[in-house]
Amino acid sequence: MLKVFSIYINEVDSNKMKLKTLLLFGTLFLGIKQLLFVIDSNASATYIGAAASYSLMIIIFYILIKLETQITRLNLIIFIYLIWGCIAILRGFFEAENYWDWKSFLLYNILIMLLPLVSVLGSKNKITQEIFFNFIKYLLPLSIIVFFLSLKSINTDGFARFVSPIYYFIIFIPLLSQKWKVRIILIAVLSFLSCIDSRSNLIRIIVSFGLMSVYYLRHVISKKILELIRILIFVIPVLLFILAVTGIFDVFDMDSYIKGDYSYTEKTKTGENEDQSLTADTRTFIYEEVIQSGIIRNTWLFGESAVSGYISETFFDSIYNEGSKGREGSEVGILNIFNALGLIGVVLYTFVFFYASFLCVNRSRNYICKLLGIFIAFRWFYSWVEEFTDFDMNYFFLWLIIGLCFSESFRTMTNRELTIWVRGIFDKRYRKLEVTPKLKT
Repeated sequence: MLKVFSIYINEVDSNKMKLKTLLLFGTLFLGIKQLLFVIDSNASATYIGAAASYSLMIIIFYILIKLETQITRLNLIIFIYLIWGCIAILRGFFEAENYWDWKSFLLYNILIMLLPLVSVLGSKNKITQEIFFNFIKYLLPLSIIVFFLSLKSINTDGFARFVSPIYYFIIFIPLLSQKWKVRIILIAVLSFLSCIDSRSNLIRIIVSFGLMSVYYLRHVISKKILELIRILIFVIPVLLFILAVTGIFDVFDMDSYIKGDYSYTEKTKTGENEDQSLTADTRTFIYEEVIQSGIIRNTWLFGESAVSGYISETFFDSIYNEGSKGREGSEVGILNIFNALGLIGVVLYTFVFFYASFLCVNRSRNYICKLLGIFIAFRWFYSWVEEFTDFDMNYFFLWLIIGLCFSESFRTMTNRELTIWVRGIFDKRYRKLEVTPKLKT
């Protein structure tokens, strides 16, 4: 009997180590991909980055198979969206026609379509904690090098993207030790200073700090108020879109309702300084081109497939227009979803974010989880402005947190249990022994 028990314990420990090793390698592959984005010196970096991304996806596939992941009532929503993306991939194999089509299809779009799988991984509390822990222990120290590299890189926001998990750590600040509270705030400040021109990074940081501050007002701001805010976050972009289409009001045309000169100097990719206006309308024409392209090609319902692109008069001289599909993608996340997956894809994408945020706000015992739900809703909201759909650190951890929102065991944690879980990301002493999902040998 003792011998059998000993064999079982050894098997559990072996499987636990295997899972941790796989997650470590997966996190490192993600770090390599993001580091290459900062370096971005030649074409080889693109192919190495794609190889690292595919390696990460293989690890995710392997873990999910070994964990015998089942389609539950909750993650069915994500699987439907994932299936729609897989259909787009299959369509892409038949629609790719030239070098540019195949390059964007194989090196970028397939990976983006498969990225929702990360949320299934994220629904496992211990796995999510382990990935965050690996980021803190191995990638965060490396970010010091990334900071100096980004100062000379054409991708000036490289450091901000590399430390993008900081958005969630900021929300966790009330639960952290004093030492880590200071460190997280310093990293956030450094993220902003590394690229002051990156308005989206600044906005995410401000929103994260705002939600963190709400935690200290949790006795005043009730669940009903948070739910009202959540609903408004999903309603406002749709309402503004309708107003713009009908010609009543265009929120992006800020010069029409903001008076004064609000400009700054930005360094272009060629190294030259160029004046930029903070109130310039850089989105309306993109909406017009992407939507008109979908109507002209009759792809507005089902999308272009994983070989996506749109007709662009503005970027007509761009290398993207040498491809059969036109410009590969835009700066607006929701439009990229529309372009590739159509209106059906946009609805499915929205429902994933809507239901994930609903569960966090209305079906959780701890307040931090409710704040994460608001942040997830905000990220969908901001996809109408930017939120690049790319296989990178920012988008990876977004889907990881979405998965965590679907985790019932995470949402039912008490404030004390969640504090222990969060601190376990930074300190092994808080990582209590729990039943670890078993990997088959």
